[in-house]
Amino acid sequence: MNQTLDTAIIFSAGFGTRMSPITDTTPKPLVTVGNKTLLDHTINLAKNGHVNTIFINTHYLSNQIENMLKILKILK
Repeated sequence: MNQTLDTAIIFSAGFGTRMSPITDTTPKPLVTVGNKTLLDHTINLAKNGHVNTIFINTHYLSNQIENMLKILKILK
């Protein structure tokens, strides 16, 4: 079966405690791997999979995630 997803949710609300001390001041989705954040990698995977609508839940240090999404013009 080959289906196309139109909508996806990215779970970005965890504390990232196993990545401490990196995540003490930076939410796990904004930790950089290579030259991109984990969230960038995940958003790119969704876009490459032709997902049109992406929901991202946040909690811990959510203002940093929201600011990054505004900079990328993903969140208005």
